[in-house]
Amino acid sequence: MKAFTLAVLVGSLTILSACSSSQKEQDQNAPAESTAEVPTQDFIMTKYSVQEFNSAVIGLKAALESPDANVLGCSITAQEAREMLVPLKGMLDRKISSESKDYADDPRVYAKNNGFETCGGNCQCGVLASVVERAPSVKASSDPKLHTRLLTKLQAKAKLQTPQQTLACAKNQSWFCSSELRAYLQNSKVENH
Repeated sequence: MKAFTLAVLVGSLTILSACSSSQKEQDQNAPAESTAEVPTQDFIMTKYSVQEFNSAVIGLKAALESPDANVLGCSITAQEAREMLVPLKGMLDRKISSESKDYADDPRVYAKNNGFETCGGNCQCGVLASVVERAPSVKASSDPKLHTRLLTKLQAKAKLQTPQQTLACAKNQSWFCSSELRAYLQNSKVENH
């Protein structure tokens, strides 16, 4: 009888041990985001460029309008996209304002460093036109007509962007789904409810 009780006891401990190690494995395989700290808005504003904010806006608008919830490569419902767009548009607006000051310091260098010539291929001409448009008075040392030429050129390129190109830009970006920006926006959405 003692041998039978001992066998039952050992069997029970084996089952408990297996359950415990299975739970540990599940905990280790849990998504990193559940234990990761959500970044602050200051961190997000510093880390991401005006083009990245714009790319996220384009992607979320596509998720909002598309019947495909995986248009960005991850599942984002129309409701989630709508909720993330609210704070994101505000952050993009602040980033445009700060970038416009950088542009005003040296329009030629800013244009070269920020892809004014190639902006049509990545759906960035509209946001870059906004940066130029909001620029405070451009320094006198620069070409006075340069500002007008750059703005006119960017606006013309932005008008050429079709809805199909915009959708292609949304689908081509692959960084947003796993980004700290998305984590921040999802956390903002939860805090606002």
